[in-house]
Amino acid sequence: MTMSSTNVVQSHIGTITFANPVNNIEAHFLYPKVVIIEDRRKVTIIDIECEFNNETSKTFVFDLDEDITDNILLEHLLWLTLKSYVLVVINIKTGTLVNIRCNNYANYKICQFYRLNNNLVLMSESGECLALPFSTTELDNNMKQSENDMVVTLEKLHISRSALKSQETVTLLSELNAYIEYGKVILQCSITGTIDVLSTDPLLEYIVPWTNSLIIANKSNMWMIDLRDFSTTYQFSNEVSKYYPLKAVDKTFYYILWDKEQVQVKSASICHSENNESEASDNIVTSKTTQDNLKVQLNTLVSSITSNIKPAQVVSILSLNKDLQTARDMICSNAVKQTMTSRTKSEEATPSSKENEPWRLTSREEPLLRTAHKCVRHIANMEWAGACLFYVLQGCARGADQVAAAHLCFQFSQRWATLQPGNRALRQMERLYATLSTRHALHNIDWACEEFIRLSTEPAQLIHAMYLHPDFVDKIARYDVNRAANEIADKNNINISTIRIQILENLLQKGEKETETLPGLNTKELITAKYILKATCSKMAAIYLSRIALDEECEFNKCKKLRAFQCLMSVVDPDTAVKVTNRERESLWSLLLELLYVVNLEKIDMPWVVATFVQDKLHALQQLLQVANGNIEGLKIAAALALRYGDALIIRELIPLLVRASLHDEVIPLLLKCCHLLDEVIYTAWRAVMLTPFQRADYPITERQKKKCLKVLNLLPVCPLIKDEDLLEIWKHCVRCKCLGLGCLILPYMTSQTRQKLTELQKIDRRNLIISIKNLHAESYLVPGAMIALENLGSKTHR
Repeated sequence: MTMSSTNVVQSHIGTITFANPVNNIEAHFLYPKVVIIEDRRKVTIIDIECEFNNETSKTFVFDLDEDITDNILLEHLLWLTLKSYVLVVINIKTGTLVNIRCNNYANYKICQFYRLNNNLVLMSESGECLALPFSTTELDNNMKQSENDMVVTLEKLHISRSALKSQETVTLLSELNAYIEYGKVILQCSITGTIDVLSTDPLLEYIVPWTNSLIIANKSNMWMIDLRDFSTTYQFSNEVSKYYPLKAVDKTFYYILWDKEQVQVKSASICHSENNESEASDNIVTSKTTQDNLKVQLNTLVSSITSNIKPAQVVSILSLNKDLQTARDMICSNAVKQTMTSRTKSEEATPSSKENEPWRLTSREEPLLRTAHKCVRHIANMEWAGACLFYVLQGCARGADQVAAAHLCFQFSQRWATLQPGNRALRQMERLYATLSTRHALHNIDWACEEFIRLSTEPAQLIHAMYLHPDFVDKIARYDVNRAANEIADKNNINISTIRIQILENLLQKGEKETETLPGLNTKELITAKYILKATCSKMAAIYLSRIALDEECEFNKCKKLRAFQCLMSVVDPDTAVKVTNRERESLWSLLLELLYVVNLEKIDMPWVVATFVQDKLHALQQLLQVANGNIEGLKIAAALALRYGDALIIRELIPLLVRASLHDEVIPLLLKCCHLLDEVIYTAWRAVMLTPFQRADYPITERQKKKCLKVLNLLPVCPLIKDEDLLEIWKHCVRCKCLGLGCLILPYMTSQTRQKLTELQKIDRRNLIISIKNLHAESYLVPGAMIALENLGSKTHR
């Protein structure tokens, strides 16, 4: 039979020799510039018109100090990110290199580049997307003005990594894209989303379009595929060197052959001829599925339907088709296609792209979806019908309408699966519907952050992340997160009750490091536990927690028992807890405190004290005092035990130890408990508590130091022992730190004679002083008294 074959004329342009053996290269091509990156370190830029024609050399070489982790060529600018997250850009026309510094988001570690509508997108190590809002002309001008560095301002993008990857496709024909995945060429219709695989025996690494052909290659071989019938029309000769296809310019295709020693730059052009042969040699395309399915689905559904044919012409064309059902299928699919196309054109004025559209929480296109569904039900060809519904889904606005369209696709795929068991569409549509529904649930509670969007395909992990997120407590104050979690679990067919129990179990079963810091649950964890149990039966929750906290035969560790006890007392309804445990609430509180002290004693490795504590609290406290001197954690526990169980004798013995260890926060409750003991030990302790924060304050005083000073000043009304010389020392420290407003709070507690000695009050601007005192109104109830004392002092001075 007669068939068309292709003759390819290859030409050698020139050879570049490496200075050192090279194991890996990457290349870019912007005619006539070839960029070669050697072993992720060295960048060489060659002008193939000058370098190989004995003209003035225009080669630029850049030896970098560290590895290149990613690179991208946008127009004539080569962007590089290095191992240390430094950004570099090279103008391959002029050979100019500058370092890029960001005046915002400087802590983001940029590790990857993407292209979005021919603009540069920077991806951080944590998955954040940043855009560089500069045109190439602006960057060129800045590079000319900058010597080595250029400062840029970045903008944050709310776009997913998957959306950026979808941009990395090669356009072959109208509305037909291609990309490589796991060594196979994936062909996709950009309108319907129809996907098929161009199966090949070898695994591929590169694809480059060339006229009506597609160049596919790996390092060992390179072939040319005819896009009209997906047959192999030419195989480049097997070489010892490795292939690296570059780009087609006009009708000439450029590529590289390279080995460890050198790079050969080559070109190829096509020459057609007629040969009488029965078969083409070395046809590597082994799958007829691509050829058959894509010709029917893409050519018929895309090319025919998208052509602007008048209605009368459509009818005349369809009347020639003997198969009336096929005619009906085409009419219905054409109706859906034209409706969505006209709708899309009417919205083209919107500046934001599809990915950046706001997510609509309510539906606006229910009539359209109902009509499209009704029309598609008349299509007998299931592949066409599925493609039409999927096209409707892609055309819908992001949000409620897209979720509804995905639901229609899922329902259709269920019907399709009953007719053709084993069809992959059911699983794909079920996953798509679940993912979109999950995202919609996140948007409904204003929690569609990048982290959660990435987890939308892993619903169990997502629900865990939601309940354990640092912002969880703030979120539940405004939204019903339990309801959102129920919806996500329902759409993904997972058991929400099991997940909640797992989360609660995780809260109770902390790791060793967390237990060392805090044996019990902190406030946030208690709120989380309460919110989780709010969605369960109160009685069942009480039974679950009491079994862990009170069952002496259980092998649970004491820390887990303590946390379960905390939940039981703080989360479960009091009446329910009493009924389930059959104990009075006061008794439960006593048991909880006792368990807390036992856990803390075990934490500081004093088991003999634990054994005594269970029998005799006072004796255990005396034992602890004998060994706790110098042990900070032991002294803290002793202070807590003394406050609850100690007598005046033990408290008086403990206070000097706490003062010596600077544990003033633990001393204060004990001083207030034994305020009737007014001896030298108590006075010394009070003096240390009142003066230490001021002695340790710096100039300028920090916010933390200021809060500590205010805390002790607020104790002045209940402090039984304080002398004027102590207050005068506090005043001197306030003068040193230049915070006289703080110092004025002690004026009501000084004698009038001592107040007259405060010469600084005569020198300072009184208006500014009053303002600084009033600014403390929210932090101290001593302000009114200080204002009166200051006013009286001013009156006496005036007289």
